[in-house]
Amino acid sequence: MKQPVVRTFAERVSRGKLGPDLQVIYRVAGGMPSERLEYEIKIDSVGGAKITSYDAQISRTIKHGPIASDVPEVADLFKQIVAGLHSLLPASRATFLPDALVGSITIRVDDEEETFYFVPEVEKRRTPEKRVAPPMELTLQRFWDMAKGVTEGQQKGAKYE
Repeated sequence: MKQPVVRTFAERVSRGKLGPDLQVIYRVAGGMPSERLEYEIKIDSVGGAKITSYDAQISRTIKHGPIASDVPEVADLFKQIVAGLHSLLPASRATFLPDALVGSITIRVDDEEETFYFVPEVEKRRTPEKRVAPPMELTLQRFWDMAKGVTEGQQKGAKYE
């Protein structure tokens, strides 16, 4: 029997055994049609981050932005994710209202993956039932800033389409 994805991910991160088969995918999507928001960041230590960003309030076009990999930075980010992943909701407990923003983090190891959910809005995460662990809070803010930077065209070192 195979180990759960999260355990394999945590073990590989703790041993520093990163690679293109170890990936994290951050997604935020939702909102009314005129306020639709879609962010996706796929990150691994070899390929870096690939960001897809759409915010109907800013632009009607989808923007893409690659960010080169920095292995120590990716390793630190993955360690933060491991430290805070327990505070996200598994699919079995995640419920959201229609048109609400829904955030998720998918952990992928080889062809296996597991997805966890969170409330993307910082102010709504301050309630006890929606709060996340401090390392995860830092991670979510970092991902949000990266995606928002692409949407607003302010990300350093990235080229946008």
